[in-house]
Amino acid sequence: MTPKPGVRRASTKEDIATSAKIADYLDVIGEYWPMVTSRDVPAHVRVLHDLDAALNNTEKHVEFETTITPEEAKFQIEIAASVVGGKEKLKRRPIISSCHCTVAPLRHAKGPTEAAIEFAKAGVPVYFLPMPQAGATGPVTLAGSTVIANAESLSGLVIIQMAAPGAPMTYSSEGSNFDMKLMRWASGNPEYGLLTAVASELGKYYEMPSSAAGFTTDAKIPGAQACYEKAITGTLPVFVGYDIVGGLGLLDACTIFTPEQLIIDVEIAKMLVRLAQGIEVNDETLALDLIHKVGPGGHYLAEKHTLEHLEKEHFMPEVSDRRSYEAWKKAGSKTVVEAAREKAKEILKKHQPTPLEKDIQKEIKEIIKRAEKELAKSI
Repeated sequence: MTPKPGVRRASTKEDIATSAKIADYLDVIGEYWPMVTSRDVPAHVRVLHDLDAALNNTEKHVEFETTITPEEAKFQIEIAASVVGGKEKLKRRPIISSCHCTVAPLRHAKGPTEAAIEFAKAGVPVYFLPMPQAGATGPVTLAGSTVIANAESLSGLVIIQMAAPGAPMTYSSEGSNFDMKLMRWASGNPEYGLLTAVASELGKYYEMPSSAAGFTTDAKIPGAQACYEKAITGTLPVFVGYDIVGGLGLLDACTIFTPEQLIIDVEIAKMLVRLAQGIEVNDETLALDLIHKVGPGGHYLAEKHTLEHLEKEHFMPEVSDRRSYEAWKKAGSKTVVEAAREKAKEILKKHQPTPLEKDIQKEIKEIIKRAEKELAKSI
């Protein structure tokens, strides 16, 4: 946890372990995407330490986007292979995947693209993430920027399939608009949600799984702005059926992580998922026989039907407060941020993911040690 909430500092390897543990506990999170990086280790092996911390603190699939050279990719593949028992087993059960940002407009960076090819050849799923800024690196119209993003994503697909035919890939795009007043990329806006939703529809058109961030905000601290912007940017990706939606726990255009915001974002995500599920209508849910049985003036609290359908039909909050004002005040008048901070501390205290076996941990350390020497030659 952040020693002093509200104080911005450089992230560490321990921060990855912290966020991974919390993400491992939260059931709405299906995979772990390291939200920060290990700024307390040498830069040329940072991505390896990031992966080490992630694999030791979550049992979920790990996805990352920080690999910028094929040499880094080869060591990451080696680490993942050591966990599953070899490179052939990694192809059959890839426990990692990699995202590679394109360079708008209409460019691919040499190092990250070569890294993506290495992952693809190893059977590790990859995708390219276009991020055109409407009005700056893409046309100001959202449709025009969609054309840019689609071209970048599909050209990446062609590159990978030429290098490794049949390699598993995901369709993605994370365009947004450029704030002309502030001259910076904006993330907590309705345009972000619209562009992300369009990308999901394109993914369906190409019959590809889709992945993108959502739940983005320009807010600097957890609070009202972060919550309403994340609700706005997260709604459409959830409703249109994105396969993977990220961004949880991040603030200030995805440059700050706080455990409190991660807990709050999960609450927002669960609400949106419940909305997207809609209302199921059938004989059982219409409950006509039960209504007739209870009759006028009765209640349904003790009915078996209530117990059987409660969890499926009703969203149950974990940090949102539904108590009366008097009860809330008597309990300490905690804000949702304070409640989320306590929840995060509780998870870190009680939840312990199964770490990698000792011999695998030792092997990973040896891989990183070897990489420190080999990768240093290219600095």
